Amino acid sequence: MIKIKEMIRGFAKSLLLELADLYGPQVRKSAGAKLWVLTYHRVLPADDSRMKAEEPGMVVTPDTLRMHIEEAAKLMPIVSLTAWLEDYQTGKPLPTKACAITFDDGWLDNHQYALPILKQQAVPATLFAVSKMIDTKCQFWPTRISTILGSLNESELKTLDWLPIRTMKAGSDTESFRESCSEVIAKLKSNSDEQIITWVGQAERKFSIPAPSEPMLMNHLQLQEFANTDLLDIGSHTRHHYRLNEELADLTIQKETEGSQRDLELILNRRVPLFCYPNGDMSDKALGLVRKNYFAAVSTESGVNLAKNLSLHALKRINLQEDSSNSPKKFRARLACWL
Repeated sequence: MIKIKEMIRGFAKSLLLELADLYGPQVRKSAGAKLWVLTYHRVLPADDSRMKAEEPGMVVTPDTLRMHIEEAAKLMPIVSLTAWLEDYQTGKPLPTKACAITFDDGWLDNHQYALPILKQQAVPATLFAVSKMIDTKCQFWPTRISTILGSLNESELKTLDWLPIRTMKAGSDTESFRESCSEVIAKLKSNSDEQIITWVGQAERKFSIPAPSEPMLMNHLQLQEFANTDLLDIGSHTRHHYRLNEELADLTIQKETEGSQRDLELILNRRVPLFCYPNGDMSDKALGLVRKNYFAAVSTESGVNLAKNLSLHALKRINLQEDSSNSPKKFRARLACWL
């Protein structure tokens, strides 16, 4: 019975994939202007050692990124997000369909692998940087969680009563490990960032887990190089990547939104008009401050933006990951937002 259900689900998914590819909004004629905003995080070769500890939904390979750009360009112009939004604001004519590319966090691998592809293809993009993690070896807490899960044995994991998992399968393959890490990280998000960071720090000290020897994010020179490429923009992704939800203190929200903009403008010597909400969380306080200080902002809500009812400070995006978009057909289906 279970196998039959799995076969039915597999057939239904395959059928939806075909329909999304053939009849999604990315291929149909549009009555009004539409904007697709694509989201990327990490760009790593499949054999890169950093791939093992990364969540499956956070990474594509360089070959997949290049394929996405080539396929998107066949369907619509790839535009600068800032330029499209400025044309929208000033009432200039917009293409009926357009695509903008964004990268979250400012990973070093974006400089190593994405930047050369963007330059080669002469494609505009926006990178959202976390200002207080530039020029450091700091890691986001999900990466630190993956390190803990990969470093400790079963008896050690059991002593961490805050972890929503007590064991990791011994000898489990990389894919299973990454999926398990992703599940743990998702469950931990019910707690505040400050609480999670406290727990993680205590565990690292308790088991003498070494600090990273190499930076994971761009330094200011690499960020400047990224920004000094004519087609590429830098936006703000807060100071410390705190989720801007109702639990976060108002003063902290203000520092994370306004402070990150000032930090980046000092580093880049240019205005930073765009913002990205970490994890998509936005309290009323955060939304108000972002509207006050930024021209526009992107969210994590999946979908296509319609010019006729655009949410300028909560733009929809489409997250791209390797497994669900590593073929032209899968990528086109992701553009449909049906899967």
